[in-house]
Amino acid sequence: MFKFKFFLIIHFLIFLFTGRSYALEKYQVLLKNDLLNYVSCYKNQNYICMSSYVLPEVIKNLGGVQNFIKLMETVPDMFRKSGIELLPNLFNTGTPSPIITDTKNIISIIPTITPVRFNNADGVIKGFIIAVSRNKGRKWFYVEGSNEGEQYLKKLSREIYELIKFPQKTLNVNNKIIKLE
Repeated sequence: MFKFKFFLIIHFLIFLFTGRSYALEKYQVLLKNDLLNYVSCYKNQNYICMSSYVLPEVIKNLGGVQNFIKLMETVPDMFRKSGIELLPNLFNTGTPSPIITDTKNIISIIPTITPVRFNNADGVIKGFIIAVSRNKGRKWFYVEGSNEGEQYLKKLSREIYELIKFPQKTLNVNNKIIKLE
């Protein structure tokens, strides 16, 4: 009898582990597919498309999709005033972090690489975006890895927020690394 119970417990634990592992792997696949679409929207400067991937709370706080579009259209000029030219068509992402979940949210941190020209020298801004799904990975939303983005995550899930070590944002130019914000 003891061997039978032990056998059942072991099978149950294996089932739980493989089931969770499969779910996390499935979330990663769904995330990568969605992320490709988001990146394509940004590279093509299709801000209407991009807005459909931004956290709805962010769009609402900006006053709607039209205000989001206006904001995105001003970003290159804001950088230019600092001597930085963004090259959005060369924007890319790194490998998403392992999935972190709570009862409502699925989160991943995605490194970003934005090529730039700074004082006529080529460089890159290394940052990140925060990916959020609330429906088991079927749809992902993104928010910039800024202080505001981190605060949105904190509001969504303090539990997950406290588990994450956010990457340092940097500007890499002329073999120098400058820490950002």
